[in-house]
Amino acid sequence: MAILDLLGPNDPVVQVPADVLGDEFDNKDGDSKLIVFNQSGVPLRVTLTEQRACSYAQVQHDSSTVTIAAGDNVPVGKFNPHRYNNTFRRVEATYPDGVAGLWVAAASRP
Repeated sequence: MAILDLLGPNDPVVQVPADVLGDEFDNKDGDSKLIVFNQSGVPLRVTLTEQRACSYAQVQHDSSTVTIAAGDNVPVGKFNPHRYNNTFRRVEATYPDGVAGLWVAAASRP
């Protein structure tokens, strides 16, 4: 997995190609977002791994998947540190539909 630099609130958003093995980014304060640009011609999914399983009512899940429409450039997050942070206080993102045309940046945005 590649480790994305965490951009601060005043940093310009500079996106990099998504890594085929996935990406990680710092989330120690719980205010990080993954900014995803899908420049492919089809919707692509991004899966964010929950490190601790969550249970709401009778629904059990261990990851969250969002679909990014073709041409969209959207922020995803904020991520609850108790559910999403791994032992290095980072959130892990993977791309089940591949990374062709997928650009990402991690940013701390209050």
